[in-house]
Amino acid sequence: MTSGNTGIALAAIGAARGYPVKIYASDNISPDKFRLLKHYGAEMVKVEDAFFLDPQALEKIAARIRAENPDAFFTDQPGNPSNPQAHYRTNGPEIWQDTGGTVEAFVAGVGTRGTISGMGRYLKERNPAVHLGIAEPALDSLPNEERPNPLEIDGVHHVTEALPEQLPGNFAREVVDKIIALDPLQTAGPPGIWRRRRAF
Repeated sequence: MTSGNTGIALAAIGAARGYPVKIYASDNISPDKFRLLKHYGAEMVKVEDAFFLDPQALEKIAARIRAENPDAFFTDQPGNPSNPQAHYRTNGPEIWQDTGGTVEAFVAGVGTRGTISGMGRYLKERNPAVHLGIAEPALDSLPNEERPNPLEIDGVHHVTEALPEQLPGNFAREVVDKIIALDPLQTAGPPGIWRRRRAF
């Protein structure tokens, strides 16, 4: 499963090296990402967004992907330890060096949680006082049975009320200091603009 970003990178590599790439993505993926994935030659399998209301959705979709593609390499971005490790080795040192070690805070939206988990761990090891935050969708901006298609940003996930089985195995919750819930603006303006609602 991908919200598009890692999928686009994998599809580009596949196109360059002649590897067939099959992408499973929620049906709320942006049209631009979908077109780019198709442009790179990826086979697309859309999964209904409402499927992810099921607390066991991550486990079920992983099992489905493996069953439907027994001879394929499954990247398993949410559970692959190489995901946060890549951010620990690259983005973390880059931010630390570019700020001369003066970085005081870092806030990220979360998808597979690789960025906040890997980069956050690196920054905390250098300076435990670095403040790490997550910007998450507020509950009323998430899909539910009554509103399966609310205004949302595909690939950005909720953390606070999520059950343990709904969180990727890569997520290092212990490095996060604060979670800020955001709502999409319900007034005039471009879609995808968010305002702060409440902080935990």
